[in-house]
Amino acid sequence: MCVEVAYFFIYYFVFRWTILKFNLMTVGREESSPVTLNVHEDTAIADIPTPDKSELQAAEQMVKALGGKENIKSLDNCVTRLRLTIADMGLIDEVAIKRAGGIAVVKLDQNTLQVIIGTKVIALRRDMDNYMGIC
Repeated sequence: MCVEVAYFFIYYFVFRWTILKFNLMTVGREESSPVTLNVHEDTAIADIPTPDKSELQAAEQMVKALGGKENIKSLDNCVTRLRLTIADMGLIDEVAIKRAGGIAVVKLDQNTLQVIIGTKVIALRRDMDNYMGIC
């Protein structure tokens, strides 16, 4: 028991010192980039949803931030993420995605990306399907 406690403190302080000394970017410590508006012609600042707008408007803004209906080849979700196949990755507006409720964007390859949403992803996916006329 004493060995485990000793190792806990050794690991804790060694890793803490290393992270702080070398400024290692761990989850939650990444530098926040300044907000630069990279707005495409179909994404206007006034249209970005605020917390009081409906979920359908949030879905509309998410579709626009992803480059529009035509840019989304396929849309799926898991428990916390939207999984998308995209026609043109250049039309993706990550700032607008985050303002529309996305936590992060993970680009897997040239045409595949995931948007981390959280547990609201199922409702957002349903609303995005309705907006795009899939359902």
